[in-house]
Amino acid sequence: MTQVLDDSPAAWTHRRGDLVRLVRDETGEDAMGRMGDWGAIEEVEPDGAVTVKIAGFSRPAHADIVRLCGVPRGLVEPCDARGRPTRKRRPPTAPAEAPMRPRGPQAPPPPPASSGAGVWAVGALTVMLVAGAVALLYRFGGP
Repeated sequence: MTQVLDDSPAAWTHRRGDLVRLVRDETGEDAMGRMGDWGAIEEVEPDGAVTVKIAGFSRPAHADIVRLCGVPRGLVEPCDARGRPTRKRRPPTAPAEAPMRPRGPQAPPPPPASSGAGVWAVGALTVMLVAGAVALLYRFGGP
């Protein structure tokens, strides 16, 4: 699957074997595809329309509808092997640069901001430990 720029907004061009899903119901007289149907592309027509095999993907392998023919490329979006979208609905109008990811060891993230509850807990625990130590000294006879 590649991204190309047309005269208008960018559009995805597909290749045989790519996994795609319908983003809305097909319309027209012979419409059979429903939003969410997904499968593998079997053929790409010169105008960009695709033939999608849905039997064995979003529908059972023995389903009555095996493939959807002549689906406009604007009705499909890339998906993963479970039919979940893998890209945003509309591709960007210009090729986006990938964000730079630093390499090598990274500094740990800063600790979350505390509301002061942790400080009170530490203080209460300290008082309890000191009180316990004093009680033990009196019980067993301190120095």
